Amino acid sequence: MQKLLQAPIIIQGISTLKDKSLKFTCYTREINPEEKAMLFEYEGKEGWFVFKENHIQESEVPKEPAKADKEIKTQSQRLRNTLWVLWSKIYPTANKSEFEKFKENRVELFIDSLKKEIKQYE
Repeated sequence: MQKLLQAPIIIQGISTLKDKSLKFTCYTREINPEEKAMLFEYEGKEGWFVFKENHIQESEVPKEPAKADKEIKTQSQRLRNTLWVLWSKIYPTANKSEFEKFKENRVELFIDSLKKEIKQYE
């Protein structure tokens, strides 16, 4: 069983995101090196956030794995989606079938710019 990280925190700020999820900022008081190491180990991982103004018993933490409402997108999925948004802004009335050609052209431009950058280091 993984260790439960329990550290005193203050929820400093909360904001809403476009996808209706929330982003919040927390601050800790000074924590010991073991707690710091655990916190860094959990960075980027998905799990449960449990908050209570008092000490939390391990029995109060859900046992089942936390599951995201939606899958985390890969970088290539994010790039494709970003290109789609750009394309739809530039060509709002274009036929959707034309997007693939636009995407191929933009990716090639990006690859060419990276190749030029590589040549600077030769």
